[in-house]
Amino acid sequence: GVLSAAALTDGANGIRAVVDRVIHELGLEPREIASARALNLLGDALVARSFKDDASTETAIREAIAVDPNLLAAQVLALEIFTAKGQDEDALLAAKQVARLDPRRVDICRRIARAELQSGNLSEAFEFYDVVLDREPKDVEALNILARHAVSINDAGRLTVFIGLLGRLPQTQVAVHEPDLMAAEGRIDVAMQRYYR
Repeated sequence: GVLSAAALTDGANGIRAVVDRVIHELGLEPREIASARALNLLGDALVARSFKDDASTETAIREAIAVDPNLLAAQVLALEIFTAKGQDEDALLAAKQVARLDPRRVDICRRIARAELQSGNLSEAFEFYDVVLDREPKDVEALNILARHAVSINDAGRLTVFIGLLGRLPQTQVAVHEPDLMAAEGRIDVAMQRYYR
């Protein structure tokens, strides 16, 4: 059906009606409805964005996520806005909030893992790559990154696990191979024989 005119009497009611409709159509679990203030600020951010008013967009979205940090739509929009503006720290915080609110978002978990890896926060990066693998066991990026790490710390046990998982993928997607650990250990002659057999 069509949204009723009564549902659109103000920005908050209009956004609530749209959110309810999308939740229903996608068969998602209903979420607790955010405050009218947070929804109105989200609406303000969307309107400002449609007019390409970057300053007003950013101000409204920052206020929206401050008023209600659990408003998923606001966090997703904040992530888009902060990323587009190169505000990496703010984008990472928004991404983490999106991942917390909607753990099915593997793309967001992967994005967080990459950002943490670039920042040198290995434990956080690997934690999010583990989340990615829990949801997508054949994720090429996560498997290759974790296998490379196993080589770098000389962990033959973990490398064996990841080599087994990578063995299920097309060879063109595999960046780490069993002889890599031998090469890392300085056993170059043995590694070369294994690479070319």
